[in-house]
Amino acid sequence: MTNPNVIHVYPSGLSRFVTELLATRFPATEIIHLEDEQAFVTALPDIEIFFGLHQPKGHWDKAKKLKLIQVPGAGVDSVLPDTSIADHVAIGNSIGVHEPEMPEFIIGLLFAITKQIPKLVERQRNHQWKIVVPVTLSGMTACVVGLGTIGQSVARRLRALDMVVTGVRRSGAPVIDVDRVVTPEQRADVLANANVVIVITPKTPQTEGLIGGDEIAQMPSGSWLIDVSRGGVVDLDAVVAALASGHLAGAAVDVFPEEPIAADSPLWDVPNLLITPHTAGFSHNYFERTVDLLSDNVRAVLDDTPLVTPIDRTRGY
Repeated sequence: MTNPNVIHVYPSGLSRFVTELLATRFPATEIIHLEDEQAFVTALPDIEIFFGLHQPKGHWDKAKKLKLIQVPGAGVDSVLPDTSIADHVAIGNSIGVHEPEMPEFIIGLLFAITKQIPKLVERQRNHQWKIVVPVTLSGMTACVVGLGTIGQSVARRLRALDMVVTGVRRSGAPVIDVDRVVTPEQRADVLANANVVIVITPKTPQTEGLIGGDEIAQMPSGSWLIDVSRGGVVDLDAVVAALASGHLAGAAVDVFPEEPIAADSPLWDVPNLLITPHTAGFSHNYFERTVDLLSDNVRAVLDDTPLVTPIDRTRGY
């Protein structure tokens, strides 16, 4: 294998995190940082290896030299679906870079909303010595919607908390540490008994709007919801309405249809809603891991071998 001549990186927000890492890993390769959408479109005829996300869709047919699209994250909804991408182009993601940080963060969110940690922090700031009455998670039921690598890791941790664990999986196939697994079409059966619902599924045309008002209404009164999937998988308006009515005792949301959410968004002030800035999967060496996977997949493309982290276009993940 030889190094690629050029790697194009987009957008500029990604470039600032990976510039030095790419220069170290690919010392003989020219790294071109595409600053904006116009730069991306202009560069398309020359792109062979693309490292990035959030590029405008529908233009890839102009990239006649394109060999690899590598996404620096697990979700590829910023790339797919897109019929302009030629069939021979390899698409890889960075699955695995969120382990164990993302499951740990999810458990942290679970403790925060069920043990009322934000309320205690607020009372500390107001110099108030006033207790809360948290619930006991042991014996409760948690439903994990999306039992991929991260979902299964979360399930193991929930089991260690002595919780009953159910889950939703595309195939419906059994999973270790999960007491019952159903398909998305059967999700009402497990939501009805779930004190906590944790949504981790990737965003695809099939999962968009997967958890809406009807699904939240099927959950027991006084339950909790955690969304670390992708914006649009969970209906945020339905979450806010359920919090206002008291049907949901609390919710934690890490992903939004438009990010960042505006400073004047009413979401910031919704009672019992914990907002985090799409940070559940980040770690101190996150981008080092993504560049490692880029290197592995570049090697696979140049050696004409299977990608380390291939994407199934029909599934969208």
